[in-house]
Amino acid sequence: MRLARRGLDLRMLDLFDPKQVRSELADVTHVVNCSRGGNDVMLKGLKNLLAACREQGVPRFVHLSSVAVYGNPPPPDSVHETAPTKPEPESYGWVKLQQGDMVKEAAQAGLSSIVLCPPNISGA
Repeated sequence: MRLARRGLDLRMLDLFDPKQVRSELADVTHVVNCSRGGNDVMLKGLKNLLAACREQGVPRFVHLSSVAVYGNPPPPDSVHETAPTKPEPESYGWVKLQQGDMVKEAAQAGLSSIVLCPPNISGA
């Protein structure tokens, strides 16, 4: 079922506009980051989003990553999150790994966070 049909308050943001991001997160309790784009969106956009979540005191941050952090294709041992990460430099998996590190740093600074690495996302 699509989230929009669930009556949730879904917000789309310009992740390059820190002021807008902070403003939109003022009364938000949960953020699910599923942004996608070039490396600038994936890295600078996430940096802005994480900073706004910390500043606004967002209680929970969920980041969608990918098993591509383990390589492409992911090896069989990637079924365990303790598997070594081996993405090709500058690849999608490499960017997702950088994002994971950013979320980890935000968590260490106090943002309640989780990173999910689904094997495949598809849809209409």
